[in-house]
Amino acid sequence: FGIDRIYDVIEELGIFPAQLSAGAKVLLLNFGGNNEGYALQILKQIRGAGIAAEIYPDVAKFDKQMKYANKRAMKYVIMAGDDEREANKMSLKNFESGDQQLLNLEACLAILKSNL
Repeated sequence: FGIDRIYDVIEELGIFPAQLSAGAKVLLLNFGGNNEGYALQILKQIRGAGIAAEIYPDVAKFDKQMKYANKRAMKYVIMAGDDEREANKMSLKNFESGDQQLLNLEACLAILKSNL
């Protein structure tokens, strides 16, 4: 079974451990290829700043990753695709308000630190 199927089964059975929902509030989407490496660099910096964050574990459709973020009650989603990587920036989406901004790492960290 793939990770997607395992996730679906755990979700259907309602057996996700409660502590998982109390963990990270920032999810980096995984677009694969060079973008995955870029997202991992961002993840390292975010964690280095003391912010609990995770990256979607597999390259999957955008909708599936956003659904995962919603079910895990993420407050922020970071998207680092081709355009963002080339500009050395990232898109930060506030999952509660729907606001999305294109930011450099320092500005992103400032927002995350002040709101988490």
